[in-house]
Amino acid sequence: DEIAAKDAEDPLANNLYSYSTYIMYASDYLEGGTEDEEGNITYSDDENAAALAACEANAKALVDAGYTTAAELEAAIAALPINEKASTSSTSMNREDIRYTSIASFMREWVTDPSRQPGDMTYLERATTNSDGSTTVGGYNVILFTGSDDNEFPLVNVRHILKQFTTPTTDP
Repeated sequence: DEIAAKDAEDPLANNLYSYSTYIMYASDYLEGGTEDEEGNITYSDDENAAALAACEANAKALVDAGYTTAAELEAAIAALPINEKASTSSTSMNREDIRYTSIASFMREWVTDPSRQPGDMTYLERATTNSDGSTTVGGYNVILFTGSDDNEFPLVNVRHILKQFTTPTTDP
């Protein structure tokens, strides 16, 4: 009864979720820039906007491709042009049986949606809140939902009767 009452308070408290996520940073798509005397490179607003647009286009392409398994997503990630330049390609993180409280807040609502089915994919902004309260999008997370477990198990109710036999004995 106590467990049922606790579940009624927060139905997600005991659920576990499995998903793969791939982080795409807009900074990986930056091109051009201006180098100052100290060797620091700065990028214009247009260059930053173009990098974010390219990052989003790749995230959308991954989602639109309709991959349904983590292995398919992993192969597609390795084949991205942005990863061809790197010595090692970025990979997705496969998360298995994660409690909803451990899912990053910006993706928690999508992952824990009760209508979510294995194979569902989306991409979400990776935004940071600045000191002035504004937000800056720094990239995207591509998420492939692979399953959930509500931690409900059928319980077996076993009963038995104990009976003591009393028989007359001749042994003192």
